[in-house]
Amino acid sequence: MPSVSLTMIVRDEETALADALRCVADLVDDVVLVDTGSADRTREVAAAVCPGARIFDFPWCDDFSAARNEALRHARGDWIFWFDADGRIDEAGRAKLRELFARLPRDGNPMYVLPCVSKTPWCEHLAPVVSHHRIFRNRPDLRWSGRVVENVCSPNPNLGASSVPLDVTIVHLGYVDLPRFVAKLERNRRLFLLEQEGLSARLEAVAFRLLQTDQTLPVYRRLVQIEMQLRAGADAELDRERRQLMWRLAHPHGA
Repeated sequence: MPSVSLTMIVRDEETALADALRCVADLVDDVVLVDTGSADRTREVAAAVCPGARIFDFPWCDDFSAARNEALRHARGDWIFWFDADGRIDEAGRAKLRELFARLPRDGNPMYVLPCVSKTPWCEHLAPVVSHHRIFRNRPDLRWSGRVVENVCSPNPNLGASSVPLDVTIVHLGYVDLPRFVAKLERNRRLFLLEQEGLSARLEAVAFRLLQTDQTLPVYRRLVQIEMQLRAGADAELDRERRQLMWRLAHPHGA
C-alpha cells in the first residue's frame, strides 16, 4: 500500500497544533513539521502529541512556498498530504481520508482537491471557501510556487496531473479572531508587494534580453550566411565583413 507523508509548516502554534495533529497524524505513515522560528512550545507539543514526528528548523524568509518545499524535501512517503495547525477535520472526513489512503492508485498523477471553509464569527456571512490540491504524489517535479497564496505546480508538461474533488471539508480556524485576520491580511499584502517586485525584476530582465536578441539576431544570421559562402570559396570581402560583424558583437556600444 502506498505510504503518505503529512507535511506541515508551523510557527508559534502551541495552542492549536495538538488538535490539528490529533485530526490527521494517525492517518499517515510519516509526519514532517517545518518550524519557521517558533518562540513558544510548538516543538514540545508536537513531540508530545506525535512522538514519531520529524521536526526541522527553517528560517522564515517571507516565502510560504520555500517553507513548504522544505517540508517536501524531508517527506519519505509516496504521497503528500499537507495540513496547517489551524485546520480541523471531523470524524466523517477522517474516515473518508483513511479510506482514500488505503486505495491510493499506483498509476497516474491525480491531485485530490479538498474545500477549506474559514470560520469568521465576527462576520458570519463571510465564511470564505477555498479549494486546494491537498493530496498529491511525492515527486521532485511537483513543488510549491508563490510567496503567498501559494500553489503546487510542475514544469513537466508530460506530468498528466488531474484534479480529483474529494468530499472532505477542512475547517480553517485561522480567521476566528478579527485582529489576527487583519494581521494576516497585512502580512499577505507585504508578501504580495515582494512578489510583485520580484516579478517586475524578472519581466525587466526578459525585456532586456529580448531587446538584446532582436539587435544581435540579424548579425548572427548574416554570419551564418557568410560562413556558408566562405566554405564554398575564399572571398576577401566576405572575410572582412565577417570580422566587422564579430567586432560589432564584441563591442555593442561602438568605439
